[in-house]
Amino acid sequence: MANAALEIAKKRGITDVNKQPEKTQLKVVDVKPTPKGLTEIRGLFNIDRHSAEYVYTHLSKPQQVIVCYSAGLSKSDLERSYHQFDREKRLKIHQAILQLQEIVTAFVDANAMTPSRFLQKRDFSIAKNTQKTEQAH
Repeated sequence: MANAALEIAKKRGITDVNKQPEKTQLKVVDVKPTPKGLTEIRGLFNIDRHSAEYVYTHLSKPQQVIVCYSAGLSKSDLERSYHQFDREKRLKIHQAILQLQEIVTAFVDANAMTPSRFLQKRDFSIAKNTQKTEQAH
């Protein structure tokens, strides 16, 4: 195995195994400007719509209220646009949306998203269940 490593080192121009190979100098490459047509096509894809700012801005006012309330932001923050939020508030919004997603997932997984499921009158509280078991004994 050592002989194979020495042969590879010799093929690379390294005569002394302990010596580091010389670094290759990189050449500067001229960058051609992007053609106008390609720029227009990229504009049609509208990459900005994949940003959190774009999505937040296009939420309805009630949806923005839910997000801000969940993030623990103040009422004055509701009047601000997304780009006016500092880093801390943006991260709070991010965490709030993730928590809301977990809640929605829990309801979907329980197959409880239909309005009829919200109108059912069943008591699943722990206190009532423990009282029933105590009365049975």
